[in-house]
Amino acid sequence: MSNVLLIIGREFNERVRKKSFIVTTLLMPVLMLGLMAAPALIMQFSRGDQKRIAVVDESGLVASRLQNGDELVFEPTDLAPDEARRELTDRFGVLCIGSDILTNPNSVRLYANSSSSLTVESNITGQIEQILEAEKLKGYNIENLSQILDEVKTTVVMQTYRNDKSQEEDSQAQSSVVATALGYVLGFMLYMFLLIYGSMVMQSVIEEKNSRV
Repeated sequence: MSNVLLIIGREFNERVRKKSFIVTTLLMPVLMLGLMAAPALIMQFSRGDQKRIAVVDESGLVASRLQNGDELVFEPTDLAPDEARRELTDRFGVLCIGSDILTNPNSVRLYANSSSSLTVESNITGQIEQILEAEKLKGYNIENLSQILDEVKTTVVMQTYRNDKSQEEDSQAQSSVVATALGYVLGFMLYMFLLIYGSMVMQSVIEEKNSRV
């Protein structure tokens, strides 16, 4: 038992009490939190160029009520979806809204001419959801508003396609959520590699400095 205690004490003195161990133990959690939070903060506060989106609204309910902002400008068009996709390639994309949008909130498609983002898609679907909910409220008695709001709550699912890659719709839908998640995973792996490598370099430098002393 005494030998075990001696070994534990020696290992503690040789490893745990080293300055390099203390420094890396304190710094690594802080660096890890900072590196994980950085992409989210950059995505939240950074703004891209203004994006013009052509809107083909077969329902006639949504296009005129979409609100322009600093990042997105909606431009209703009378062109058919296929024509708009072919001719309006100077726009960021073409937003197509089906005629049955009230009963089928999934009939919304964005044909992007460049890579879309989660922020852009959330902006679009959020506005459409509010418009549809307001439209559905017109058919109810406002006396039971809380119940009505629960019944008309609508979630829009939009499929995003790269218009510059293919005109074929089969299996071409893309998800910015998946792309964003994949980016986070790859970024996290890169940060972990850099973090471990940096801690190893720092430890070797401190040990070399201590050996000289």
